[in-house]
Amino acid sequence: MKRAIHFGTPDRIPVFLFSGNACDTDIVQVVLERWDAGESGRETEWGFLWQKSEQDTSSMGVPQEYLLKDWDNYENYVNNIAPDPYDKERFEAVRKIEKGDRYLMGSLYLSGFTVMSFLRRFELLMIDMYDMPERVEQLADIVFGFENEIIRQMPEYGFDGVSLFDDWGMQQSMMISPELWRKYFKKRYADQFALVHSLGMDVFFHTCGYVAPIIEDLIEAGVDILNLGQADINDMNMLKEKYNGRLCFCQPINYQTTGISGTKEEIYAEAREIKETFACKKGGLIAELFDYEEMGWQPENPRNTEYQIRAFEEIR
Repeated sequence: MKRAIHFGTPDRIPVFLFSGNACDTDIVQVVLERWDAGESGRETEWGFLWQKSEQDTSSMGVPQEYLLKDWDNYENYVNNIAPDPYDKERFEAVRKIEKGDRYLMGSLYLSGFTVMSFLRRFELLMIDMYDMPERVEQLADIVFGFENEIIRQMPEYGFDGVSLFDDWGMQQSMMISPELWRKYFKKRYADQFALVHSLGMDVFFHTCGYVAPIIEDLIEAGVDILNLGQADINDMNMLKEKYNGRLCFCQPINYQTTGISGTKEEIYAEAREIKETFACKKGGLIAELFDYEEMGWQPENPRNTEYQIRAFEEIR
């Protein structure tokens, strides 16, 4: 793993099995935030409940209540509701893991802007970026501050890397302009990633959709492993030309299209394209795999889970 990330000529392409049999992955990931607690599995440590229909088996849902929809509740939220990064039970799961010589990654899972939108409400947060920048900064202080305090505790438990999941892209554009993203978030990411590096760990950053305008910024901020949910909509030729050999990518078969509805031949072809685009002789690629059924996704071909695993095995 470390040789793939830092271009140290690995013997093979390592594999990150996001869900499924933990014996079949080179990365052991432990989620360090409680997003599905309580008897109902709907409670979050941020203070809100998830709301979703009974038919929805594959998503977390949406917040039942946006706790900072009214800024008058800010002080109450900070003083009485906001989660404690030093909760004594946070790292309990780590003690039970037999990681062997595998890479141990501590995941904050949903992070940064995504969490901010769960507390404030997405559309209101968008307006705030223009009308109330000081409030955006206050909210970012809560979320990034909480994450950074968890990160500071991680070396004690032997973590090799930190994973953050913060979506910025839609199918053809970003959610906000690159300029606005740089204004509010680039420095916060840079400071957070510098903290991770100062503690001897790597930064794994996931973002979905079209994010091509900020990939260079993410490199400058300090991302070590970039996990693009849909690499193909960011222009594979551009990604190969500009970033091959400069940044390690953790890439799946597209789980919106090919992985769910593609044929065996299409899945194998996409795996080869991913290798050709991102891998070089010294490293630069981690193959991300999913057990679709375990995650509640229903591929049109029930063997697609098997095909994407085999496809990467054959090109490693």
